[in-house]
Amino acid sequence: EGVQTTAIGGGVALPHARCGVCSKLIVSAALLKRGIEFDAPDGNPVDLVFLILGPEEPPGEHVALLGRLARMISKPGYLDSLRAATEDESFRTLLDEGLAAVAGA
Repeated sequence: EGVQTTAIGGGVALPHARCGVCSKLIVSAALLKRGIEFDAPDGNPVDLVFLILGPEEPPGEHVALLGRLARMISKPGYLDSLRAATEDESFRTLLDEGLAAVAGA
């Protein structure tokens, strides 16, 4: 974030990093109760954060997952569905289904 924001607009941020202690890709998602300033291009606060952590090699998997997330969140109504989820389980189900739907795309 110190170099360039990972906020992409629409209340969404995609922070990501590769690190030597990660043996596989990890995705964590959070819906924040209140949006936070993230220096987003549209100036809106971020309330949905998708964190990606992965191993140093191979970098292609990391980039591919970023692409899948971007396709997933660009689907009409998808972000609204995540924001409307009232329980952790329904949020997780929507996330898993969304990633599965764009896996082959």
